[in-house]
Amino acid sequence: MKVRISLRQKGCQTFLKNLTILFLSAVLICSCKEDVNTSDLNFKDKQLIEAVLERIQSEYVDDIKRQELIEGILNGIFSALDDYSIYLNEKQYKAFSKMTMGTYAGFGMEIVFDKPGIKVIAPMDDSPALKAGIKAGDVITHINDVEIADLSPMEAYQKLQGNVGNTVKFHIVRKGVKSFDVKIKRQFIKTNPVKHSIVGGVGVVRLSYFSVGVDKLLKTAINKIRKQLGSKLKGIVLDLRNNPGGTLEQSIAVCNLFISKGMIVSTKGRNTERNQVFNASGSDIIKGLPLVLLVNKGSASASEVVAGCLQHHKRAVIMGQKTFGKGSVQEMLRVPGYGGLKLTIARFYTPANQQIHNQGISPDIEVVAIKEKHTDKKDKQSKRDVQLQRALDLVNGISVVRRKQSNATANK
Repeated sequence: MKVRISLRQKGCQTFLKNLTILFLSAVLICSCKEDVNTSDLNFKDKQLIEAVLERIQSEYVDDIKRQELIEGILNGIFSALDDYSIYLNEKQYKAFSKMTMGTYAGFGMEIVFDKPGIKVIAPMDDSPALKAGIKAGDVITHINDVEIADLSPMEAYQKLQGNVGNTVKFHIVRKGVKSFDVKIKRQFIKTNPVKHSIVGGVGVVRLSYFSVGVDKLLKTAINKIRKQLGSKLKGIVLDLRNNPGGTLEQSIAVCNLFISKGMIVSTKGRNTERNQVFNASGSDIIKGLPLVLLVNKGSASASEVVAGCLQHHKRAVIMGQKTFGKGSVQEMLRVPGYGGLKLTIARFYTPANQQIHNQGISPDIEVVAIKEKHTDKKDKQSKRDVQLQRALDLVNGISVVRRKQSNATANK
């Protein structure tokens, strides 16, 4: 049985908006979740959707493939949701999957679509974006002279895709300076999420992204520092500045390296049956030594989970600047043949029941991000990382106080 329909110009936009919502339900029922109840979409709805698609394909002035129509519908739906929910076509879905594994082709910056442009959460370490001078908080308003405000999220995302070696021009709006253009060459990105060094008896560990397996890399780095310094180790500075996040599982695993009990984080969403509480089950790898976490406005998502957890349990001193405030949980829904849906399903809450989203984590000690010029032993001018220097000073100070307290107790 075919359904005859007639679309008048008046009210057409409202009809199409409702149609896209109905169609997404149909796609999810057919392709994604086994536990979706098909009774949520009644028979008339299905008939209507199929009838509209059939009419467009048979009578629209140009020939349009069914897949293009479906992708257009999905993009229309997601434009009404939050900035972190997005439809990815097949190519984009595969690229996103590679990114979570730490290897992909691109510019090396975590972004969110925020009209009228694309907001940079943070550039990644050693990335083309960082080398080109991109900073956390920058807003990209044009890509190759095409205005982002005129594009859908998927169209803007497609502008970022392409072959390795191609150069793309970005127009950047940055607070406090005149807007400017910057050209960046697309490269093959392989993140090295954990780096470590030793500065005067303090271990400094840089964690730039919460990709798969980062907890094991972090544990290995700290063990190397402990082995090298032995009893001379004063403490650890964990640098999460410009770390845009990654997987929730890895943020929980990192917290488990420093605390043994108590809540790490909870997630709450519309579906209360899926709300979760994650508790610690690890042990402190540095045995109570001083721990300072460095954060800034480019620290987001999984970084904020770690900062919120260790701050609440008083296991670390949080130093730097207020974090980004990206405290939402996205679920990737696979749609075979069409790509995937990145859908916000819940928000993060600290153990103190503080919502992270749009709030961020405030540091215990605020230190403005500036670079101080100083002269080294060879009379060469260089720039010193003030935030890192303050963190090192704090670890050294705590270590001195503890040593004096220990000596005083032993002399009683």
